[in-house]
Amino acid sequence: MGDAGFFKGTSAGQDTRFSDKHKKMLKSMNFPPEFSQKVDMKKVNMKVIKDWMAERVIQLLGIEDEVVVEYAIGMLEEPSPDPKSMQINLQGFLDKNTQLFVLELWKLLISAQTSLGGIPQQFLDITKAEILKTKQAKEDALARIREQEEKERAIAAELRQKAQAIREASRPKALDVAKVEPFFTLQLL
Repeated sequence: MGDAGFFKGTSAGQDTRFSDKHKKMLKSMNFPPEFSQKVDMKKVNMKVIKDWMAERVIQLLGIEDEVVVEYAIGMLEEPSPDPKSMQINLQGFLDKNTQLFVLELWKLLISAQTSLGGIPQQFLDITKAEILKTKQAKEDALARIREQEEKERAIAAELRQKAQAIREASRPKALDVAKVEPFFTLQLL
């Protein structure tokens, strides 16, 4: 009996039980068009993105889950991460919110790589709006203070006028000698 070769049977690639499930999921899922755009992570300010990711995971899950956040951050540490793989890998943690989370994250990353400082334009706009709102609130408060001061000055001026009138009314009038008729008139004969 001759030996047909050293290896017998089927390889893992040939056996359907050992098929690449990741590739199968990539082919079966529909992804947003934004996922086709590449992101250079060197141009992104990761501190801002990490903070956003932590807040967003809390919003989506209702609890703080550092494992999910760190896992997602770990996937972003590659020079050019793949959003499709990221969505598949996070599916077990975020369930129905996975596509929403990864899409929002990817849009932020695309914006961050094109903006100055690696900060997404949305964050800059939010910060600018907050600064303008704070400035407007200060200006409004200052206007109210000035208005109150003006009212107080008007009241003080009115009180000064009333006090002056009272002082003048209570002051004894000086007799004008020219106007007073003499009590005794001397008649010269």
